[in-house]
Amino acid sequence: MERKIGAKLARTFREITQKSNETARAEFSKVSLEEMKEIESLLKKIDNPNFNLMKELYKYFDIEE
Repeated sequence: MERKIGAKLARTFREITQKSNETARAEFSKVSLEEMKEIESLLKKIDNPNFNLMKELYKYFDIEE
């Protein structure tokens, strides 16, 4: 049986980010809800064999390959 990890990664990312935001003192160091949702949506797509996470992260962070 093939295991899917995309949803688990997205959930783990959200938990870690929320804990980090709770302890962050400055607003600029917190991850916004919009950013969390965008990254979660990328992580959920990992199980798709046609999805290239690195390419999408480069695009998301506006980095040239």
